[in-house]
Amino acid sequence: MSHEQTVELRGYLKARTAGRHDVLDALGAPESFADRGAYCDFLARQFAARLGLEHWVALYCPADLAPPPMAELLADDLAANGCAFPHYPTRHFALPAGADPLGLAWVVAGSHLGNRAMLARLRREAPGTPAAFLADERMQAFWKALRPRLEAQVSPAEAEGAALAAEAVFDHFLAAFAAHASERIAA
Repeated sequence: MSHEQTVELRGYLKARTAGRHDVLDALGAPESFADRGAYCDFLARQFAARLGLEHWVALYCPADLAPPPMAELLADDLAANGCAFPHYPTRHFALPAGADPLGLAWVVAGSHLGNRAMLARLRREAPGTPAAFLADERMQAFWKALRPRLEAQVSPAEAEGAALAAEAVFDHFLAAFAAHASERIAA
């Protein structure tokens, strides 16, 4: 394969998902972690999005691309912070035909970078607040192990398969966040 026929995977995925990433970032973190209700809302949205995704990962994802599960940590944080537990059904998740789970791994592992920044904010704005999800180190180790594969040159077809998976994960999170917002408004 010649160099002209390849793309750097991480850059390709970032470019393909930039719009989705921006929308998710805008919906993501609370304005202030000192607002316990907003923090609980953040935890509930994350929990709702990750349950279906983690179910699919446990059943179908190759072990080397399976991100560490986080839903249990989110459930612990919900309980430790006195948050109401989400009472709506788990959103089903599946990768579309032709998708490469490497794109799923990239989205989930990459989210830890934002989580680290949110953890620093939480510790400044609400010291002592339980934050097992944001503080977990396993995702950072998973990200480091994944980086060489993400920084590799791949064929356009390989990049497309990973991009399909990445877009599906972003769309899943966006749909779960939207459903959670609707549920909260109806309550």
